[in-house]
Amino acid sequence: MHSKMTLIQGSSQIASYAYLPVTQVLVIGFIAGSYYTYEGVPENVVVSFMAASSRGKYLNSTIKKKGYVAKRIDEGDLDKLFLNATVVSGSGKSNPSVKAKKIKISSASLTKQYPFLQAVF
Repeated sequence: MHSKMTLIQGSSQIASYAYLPVTQVLVIGFIAGSYYTYEGVPENVVVSFMAASSRGKYLNSTIKKKGYVAKRIDEGDLDKLFLNATVVSGSGKSNPSVKAKKIKISSASLTKQYPFLQAVF
């Protein structure tokens, strides 16, 4: 399990999850070992997902059925996903008025400036 993922106890399908509020990306780690991202998921849906008595059923009946874009990703790509996520300062809560600015930076320049990132790339 990736260090940024939160472990889920008692689910027969879902092992872990993470939520990136600024980009509204929900990451689900399944017990079988696969990882999926769901794009455009609002925070209130994630809160309901965590409060559901069966998170697997909620995932199938609400998140998948509402048409949030799902994409399978490799565990190794999780580092890039979390690295690329916008960090929200202050309380850690999302702020819809804050617009993320996309910048292009090469992995070579990142690893030169931050050598510990070589394991990511």
